[in-house]
Order: sequence, then structure tokens, then C-alpha cells
Amino acid sequence: MALTQSIGVLTAENKTYYESRLLDRALPRLVHARWGQTRPIPTKEGSTVDFRKYGALTAVTSALTEGVTPDPESVTVTSATATLAWYGSFIRYTDQLDLIGIDDSLMEFSKPCWSAC
Repeated sequence: MALTQSIGVLTAENKTYYESRLLDRALPRLVHARWGQTRPIPTKEGSTVDFRKYGALTAVTSALTEGVTPDPESVTVTSATATLAWYGSFIRYTDQLDLIGIDDSLMEFSKPCWSAC
């Protein structure tokens, strides 16, 4: 009687391959964050910021005439006020996850959305 071995019998030889690259996960697409501007705000200077901007000058579509000074343009200044607010969340993360876990969970969940979107 011949004895044949199959993979079902040799369970130690039946291994699962682990793909170390994580699958992409769905993240919110914060499209308006692309055009936002950041500014450093000094500490101990309050929580409200006043921004100003100059309006664009009108486009000149006619040529200058020699010896004639053109009329001056008016400059407009617009002011915008913003109040600081903090947003965020957290996940529970222990040193055991860092030592034992096979994925780099901290790096995966600390990506800001505007860079990952």
C-alpha cells in the first residue's frame, strides 16, 4: 500500500502569504483645502486674525499717448477676519502595537487628509 502526502495533510507547509503594502482606504476629499493658505500665528497673540488684501488693478487695453499722463487708478483694500478653531480625533495606540503589530499603523493614521486626498 503506497502512502501519498497531500498539502491537506502537511498543514505546516500550507502557508499564507502576507502582503505588507496596505490597500488604499477611502478618505474624505477636501477639495477646498487645496487653495487654502497657511500662516504662522505667534503665541499669546489671541485667537482672531485680521487679513487684508489689495484688489487687482484693472487691465489696460489701450496704448499710452505721448505727452499725456493717464488718470490714476484707485486701490481697494479688503479685510477678512478669521477665528482659530482646532479639529481632530485620535486612535488608541499602545507600545505593544508598535512592538508587535506587523503594519505601520501610526504612519497610516497620521497622514493629514489634504496630503492623502
